[in-house]
Amino acid sequence: MRVPIPLFLIALLLAGGASGCDKVSKKPAETSSPAAATEKAATPVRVAMSKHGLLKENAEMTGHLQAGSKAAVHSRIAGKVLKVNYKVGDKVSAGDTLITLDQSALRAAERQAEANVLAAQARLRQAKESLGLTDTQLDLEVGRAQQAVYQAQAQVSLTKANLDDAIHNQKRQQSLYDQSAVSKYSVEQNDLRAKTSRDQWEAAKSAEKAAQEALKIAQANRRKVQISESDVQAAAAAVEQAQAALQSVRTDLRDTVIKAPISGTIIARNVEPGQAFGGGSAQLMMIADNSKLELYAPLEEAYSIYVKPGTQLNVTTSLNVSAVAKVKEIVPSSDTTTHMAKVRMIVPNPSGKLFDGNYATVTIDLKDHVGTLIPRSCVCNNEGNIFVVIDQNNVAKRVPVSVVFQNDTEAIVDGLDEGVMVVTSGGTNIFDDQKLEIIAEGTDKQ
Repeated sequence: MRVPIPLFLIALLLAGGASGCDKVSKKPAETSSPAAATEKAATPVRVAMSKHGLLKENAEMTGHLQAGSKAAVHSRIAGKVLKVNYKVGDKVSAGDTLITLDQSALRAAERQAEANVLAAQARLRQAKESLGLTDTQLDLEVGRAQQAVYQAQAQVSLTKANLDDAIHNQKRQQSLYDQSAVSKYSVEQNDLRAKTSRDQWEAAKSAEKAAQEALKIAQANRRKVQISESDVQAAAAAVEQAQAALQSVRTDLRDTVIKAPISGTIIARNVEPGQAFGGGSAQLMMIADNSKLELYAPLEEAYSIYVKPGTQLNVTTSLNVSAVAKVKEIVPSSDTTTHMAKVRMIVPNPSGKLFDGNYATVTIDLKDHVGTLIPRSCVCNNEGNIFVVIDQNNVAKRVPVSVVFQNDTEAIVDGLDEGVMVVTSGGTNIFDDQKLEIIAEGTDKQ
């Protein structure tokens, strides 16, 4: 935090050569001849007129702007990226589709799960209606159930062959990868295929098991064995389980379309089309809402009387963008080592020119100093004596002054009238009654 220069330090700074009068010399010895003094050339100087003016004493706090809200984008499920719709810097609205994953494997799983639901529902109907079936109907039921078993067994054989082939390719790709013959991406694709094949095989086995159970029920009915109420309940539970499995697959399908959780700007993107990844905590994107920013900054305890909730303070960022912050709260704690409190401010951003992470400087107005205003370079210090040199009809005169307040370029002083021409540099080498030649009005560029 930049703070004003206390008055007791001003004299020390001046004593160390902080002003434009930084070359201290003793008054030259008087010449032995009056004629020689008369003929001595006038000293060329620049001057500035003292005037009534105001200097603001202020302090500063610094910190970094923080977005009002941020949201990391993740994928709950593993998959392969099919499409990425936005890049860093793009603005998005809540609900916009950011990323789309490949759905082919899940679509196959959905079809299998739908088939399992239909089979479970059929078994439940059989359980409920079996007692009313005639002998002929029972024979038909057994035939249909037997045919369903044959079909399910054929599907098991087919999916097992696919799985064996996928495992063979998986091992082959891994071996090639170990020899640096194929990419990691190729290995991941074969791993994904093997997983899909295994899921399909497991689903086929489940369907075969269900068909076998349906055949047993049909055969039991043919033997005129009544189905108990518990069997009906078990069939109903199987329907619920199959429906839950279907819903799980459809939830995964829904999550292949990844949407923006909030409105804002994309500030990070870590995913590209064709990329395969595992689901979980990996961050795919980061969105920041910069419409309203927050700023936390340390405040010296001595200045806490100037900052209260509701106080409006001027803010300038590292991008030279200005804004007005409003103090939201002063965190009710202070660092015992640094004696700093923490201030939380809200910074509106209607122009959209401020961003999360911008370095910001906050100005606190402490006091207005009003009086005789001169360039700071006019103030001279000769062994602790503070003075300025004024021009009186091209003749120099030293005037003692005291510095009330000064900033980098100007000073408010006591002991000097307004409307007086003051030498702007080199005053410590100019003495009373020394002739002056005014070469320009204005402050020397130091």
